[in-house]
Amino acid sequence: MKATAFHCSAHLSDTELLPVERACPFCNSEARLAVASLQVNPSVDLMRCQRCGATSASRMPRPQTLERYYGNYYEEQAEQVTFDRPERLASHIVRNALGSLGALGGRDLMIVDFGGGDGTHSVLAARQLLERGARSVRIGLIDHNQTTVAVDDARIEVVRATDLAEIPLGAADIVLASAIIEHIPHPREILAKLFAALRPGGVFYARTPYVLPLMKLARAAHVNLDFTYPGHVHDLGARFWNGVAEHLDLGVPIQIIRFTPSIVETTFDRHFARTLAAYVLKAPSRVFKEHYGLVGGWEVFIRRTPAEAAGN
Repeated sequence: MKATAFHCSAHLSDTELLPVERACPFCNSEARLAVASLQVNPSVDLMRCQRCGATSASRMPRPQTLERYYGNYYEEQAEQVTFDRPERLASHIVRNALGSLGALGGRDLMIVDFGGGDGTHSVLAARQLLERGARSVRIGLIDHNQTTVAVDDARIEVVRATDLAEIPLGAADIVLASAIIEHIPHPREILAKLFAALRPGGVFYARTPYVLPLMKLARAAHVNLDFTYPGHVHDLGARFWNGVAEHLDLGVPIQIIRFTPSIVETTFDRHFARTLAAYVLKAPSRVFKEHYGLVGGWEVFIRRTPAEAAGN
């Protein structure tokens, strides 16, 4: 079994790995405990940070290792969108962001889509923002995948960027980091840049896997649930995202506005068994909230708080 339908694990040699890292790549704490093994010979463990709650690989792949890994992935993966009916995710994002964005009438908006593939989700979100009164939407798209979805609306502009340094500070109304943070070995600086790209009142959305509890349950049943390392190098659940403002220095004041198990990727008409299993596993979280871990993934909507509100 795999933690995702779109990647698979690769056993890395010692020369393909960076040295063991003692500090958490998110909060820099050295108070970490090994909670699961990812591979042996050489050993790579999942380490849980006792401070911020992030779970990360003890050894990260070298940059050239990841280049080869993802190079093969994009060559072999014909499907560019890994979310059944991507308009569902776009609607979910817009619906939860609107309360913070305020009235859209006649406004020019900006979306930063970090790791958004060909831009399908951000373009669909842009269409919905236009339907709700925005005048235009500019999308800054950053991804290794260099294909871009076709856009037939002159009010939507998709601009390719190679680095977050190309994104103006404080310009974005929405920043999307959906299913991407778990792939980045050292994401702390990138997270800070993503929040810096938000304007005051803007909304950050992230969706990450949280599969360690499922891995432990599967192994107790003598089933191997593939973590998909080195594609995934972090496991980020409720405790991490709930404390992100406290444990990470993001450089801007923030407020969590939604904090919940992630939206189900699949639909009943396309992947019935997988979708049913996802809904059944996530259901107890409505009662037990972050104390229940068998959810497969977590998501968060975070608002960059205006300075005057942060001071109150």
